[in-house]
Amino acid sequence: MTSAAARTNYVISRYHRLYNRIGFSDNNQTKVLLIGDSFSQDFYNIILEAGFFNNAAFRTSYVGVACQIYRGEEDPFGFIEKANRPLCENLVYNDRFISMQDMLAAEADIVIFAANWQKWSAERLRQTIDNMPTAQTARIIVIGRKDFGAIAIKEYLNIPIERRSALRNEVSPDHLETNAIMRREFENQTAIEFVDLHEIICGEASPTCPVFTPEGLLISYDGAHLTEAGAKHIGSLFPSPLLKLPPPQT
Repeated sequence: MTSAAARTNYVISRYHRLYNRIGFSDNNQTKVLLIGDSFSQDFYNIILEAGFFNNAAFRTSYVGVACQIYRGEEDPFGFIEKANRPLCENLVYNDRFISMQDMLAAEADIVIFAANWQKWSAERLRQTIDNMPTAQTARIIVIGRKDFGAIAIKEYLNIPIERRSALRNEVSPDHLETNAIMRREFENQTAIEFVDLHEIICGEASPTCPVFTPEGLLISYDGAHLTEAGAKHIGSLFPSPLLKLPPPQT
């Protein structure tokens, strides 16, 4: 069994090599900005394991789950738990961070938002995107939430590997409700590409999600974050044109 430290390192390590880099390299590579919390770290691993966006130049902008991604007229601290407000003010809701994020967004050819969305940020996400200075020609991709329910690793050890792929867990009602909000928000427009991760992995509006890959390998070690096998499996489920790049413009 992989240690907790190794699992955490897999989720964050490659993503954080790109964090806090200022600007993109001046070349003909497609510029991709990935904004979000630890779910954006998971999504970057999906990209790498599946070979999506080959030869693109990536940058990441990390926004902790406690803070959420938001740009608008309302005070975000009215939605953020009181204990988390100093952290969010120091790391996210300040001029320096916003200026750095804006600079990257304005340069990027593709901007991807991937997060463990809360209801309040999901309801305001379209407004947030409208208030971010992305290039007029940029592709905007929103990745929905994922949830694999309560993971009981010790109990799974007794399940024969050939039977594991049939195991499904109930997911939280909050997850389903937030995902439904995002579906309604983005389903009838084309300017923003919404990727319903729950539908891809679990089935449309399904109250359960698989725990193991078809090969019997654990998808998530904690119900939220992906194992290496989980990242590879989910990458294999994506419609192939969605995350492929056109030839770079010269």
